[in-house]
Amino acid sequence: MMLGVHRPGVTVALQILESRHLIKSQRGEIFVKNRDGLVTLTKGTYGPAEEEYERLTGIPLGKPVPDDDAPLSRPA
Repeated sequence: MMLGVHRPGVTVALQILESRHLIKSQRGEIFVKNRDGLVTLTKGTYGPAEEEYERLTGIPLGKPVPDDDAPLSRPA
């Protein structure tokens, strides 16, 4: 609802990004694995929105990503 798109479209997009090893997703959570890859894929439109989110909320988004084999935990 927050994105204004149908859920199946979000699922497909997440699967594409995961197959390219750019993110890792789990129900309700998305971890960025390759920020530079996301910026390249989106032709530079990924970074500015992220910076604005950090500026508005004060929540830093540049947290390390867990290994693929490690269980995912909720970010602090």
